[in-house]
Amino acid sequence: MTRAYLRISTVAAVLCLLAAGACDKAADTPAESETPAADKVAKKAEVPPTAKAPGKPMMPKMPKLEMPDRDAKLVVADVDGRPIYSGTYDRMVAMRRLRMSRFPGGAASKAPDAEKRIKDEALNYLIEEQLWVGAALADGVKITDGEAKQAVQEYFKRFPGEEQKRSWMEQYKLDEATMQDDFRRKKLADAARRKVVESVKMTDDQLKQEFKANPGAHDEVQARHVLVKFPANADEATKKAARDKIDAARKRIAGGEDFAKVAKEISDCPSGKRAGGDLGFFGRKRMVPEFDKAAFALKKGKLSDVVETKFGYHIIRVENVKKNFDEVKQTIERKLSGPAQKQAIDAKMKELREKAKITKNGQYL
Repeated sequence: MTRAYLRISTVAAVLCLLAAGACDKAADTPAESETPAADKVAKKAEVPPTAKAPGKPMMPKMPKLEMPDRDAKLVVADVDGRPIYSGTYDRMVAMRRLRMSRFPGGAASKAPDAEKRIKDEALNYLIEEQLWVGAALADGVKITDGEAKQAVQEYFKRFPGEEQKRSWMEQYKLDEATMQDDFRRKKLADAARRKVVESVKMTDDQLKQEFKANPGAHDEVQARHVLVKFPANADEATKKAARDKIDAARKRIAGGEDFAKVAKEISDCPSGKRAGGDLGFFGRKRMVPEFDKAAFALKKGKLSDVVETKFGYHIIRVENVKKNFDEVKQTIERKLSGPAQKQAIDAKMKELREKAKITKNGQYL
């Protein structure tokens, strides 16, 4: 089941943004800069510490949010009697503003209509969240005070101490009661969306039709690789040294040495040290083009020639191949179910909106 539509709520979004405090540096992390699928994978955020304590988690860096100095309990909107408070709305607006400013060049945040769009999207998100909450409550879903309190306490464990926790809560204008309410809303909304998503079923006939219509498109391979990097602006001497190194590694493997052993010793990719170069299973077009072409051209157990990509020189060996319908059935189901689930989510939200009484307090927006 895809979780693309199980979206996060306000405090949960604060927590995600907090963890992404240095996302502008993520492109420099080895896991993202050295794997052949890096340009197809969302960048992972670094979490630089602002405080350390023996045996305690490192405290995430806190991005600065610009929030208005006003009462956090003003009702900015109401959905079937469930209020949306100014504190929740202001945090969501501030987070979206910060996120938009981090886009390359920050151009989007400087557009003439940017602020209005940010506020409209924030309010729409919170209204939809309350609509999902209503749907969950109508279905009899309950989140106890104890469950909400436990969720907050689990989050607090990542702080080194009370001082850091208190500083964080002051920065984001939060208290424990607000966080518990927010986690409760998140869990209720998730439950309602999950029910819709899980109602979407793909039949075997639909899956087989896709399989037959696109032969080979859903194949997957499990491959190992060794990577020897060189910079994009490398001179001929640097590239030659890298080529000599990868040639030597290939000769060792072709001569009978264990691939994983050579990868752990030679490879510049984290997968080398971590898993003997094993990249697991991946489908077509998940890797950079040169790597993809070479990997899917190989038969099981065969070793590639040296492959050059923007990351450097690779040698590849395919460990396993999935080609039969039963082997790739789940992959096809994920591909087809995503659009179907989105359609079901959109249809349910339209239904909820049509039945709901939604009021907005313009003076507080």
